[in-house]
Amino acid sequence: MDIDNLKIILKVAEFSSINKASLSVYKTQSQVSRIVRDFESLLDEEVFERSTRGVHPTEEGKEILTYCEKIVSLYDEMCALHKEKSITDYHGAIDIYTTINIHSTMSEIIATFSNTYPNIAINYKTMAQEDVITSVQENPHAIGAFPQIYTESGAPYYDIPDYLTFTEYLHTPIVAQCNEKSKVAQKYKSLSAKTLTTLPLIDFNPYRTGASFTATLLQLMGIDSPIFQYSTDDLRVLQTLISKGSGIYIGISPSLKLLGDNIALIPIRNKIKVSFGSLVQKDNKNDLVALFQRFLADWYTKIY
Repeated sequence: MDIDNLKIILKVAEFSSINKASLSVYKTQSQVSRIVRDFESLLDEEVFERSTRGVHPTEEGKEILTYCEKIVSLYDEMCALHKEKSITDYHGAIDIYTTINIHSTMSEIIATFSNTYPNIAINYKTMAQEDVITSVQENPHAIGAFPQIYTESGAPYYDIPDYLTFTEYLHTPIVAQCNEKSKVAQKYKSLSAKTLTTLPLIDFNPYRTGASFTATLLQLMGIDSPIFQYSTDDLRVLQTLISKGSGIYIGISPSLKLLGDNIALIPIRNKIKVSFGSLVQKDNKNDLVALFQRFLADWYTKIY
């Protein structure tokens, strides 16, 4: 039982809900439930009692949670002391190139990184996938946060030049995002490509230089001429359309924190896969780029 899992146990107690705790730590309900079960099994004690009113600590659980709080507090105090000594060692600026999509947690990652390393200035630019590759090629001290698509044959869709290195942090499924009370959410537990051709789709394309990420995914599924009922380049408009049940957006599994409570995710039955990672030049020796790569890797390890 590690510190991160103890923090999740405390989140369950804080929210009195497995669901709310899972949303706050970017994990599924089943993952959080398993962590709670493993914790209770480790102690051979029932820490929480479940009822229609939620999840609440037992009398024994309250005492156990007190020790959990002390352990986590001491750990955080130790880490804070270490960070105070180490963060001042880093100065300078870093160029980060990434894409915009509803799944992106990059804004939160960068905010957390900036708070952790206040002496590092970040030059952050968003652009199309192809432009991320080009920009990293041209800037030896840059890092790209990049989603790679793999076709049914397993071949990568975006060609990465030999002198760039793509490091993967997670694989994520392609899903349909729609209003949880919509007919689609009520009718389908998963969707086929054929079904998608009959549904009102939303195209999200903040870049007008080429095909949108949505259109690219659909075309790789065999939908050569997707019919979009709505098209937008504004993330807020996209989420509003989904929330109101006006249409369906096809993308990769997002951070649940970025979605409204009334948005459902429906998996798509397809062999197309997407991974997310960082893109740097192979001979990159920039300490700040390496630092941000480690930060990304740690972030995705904890979140996913």
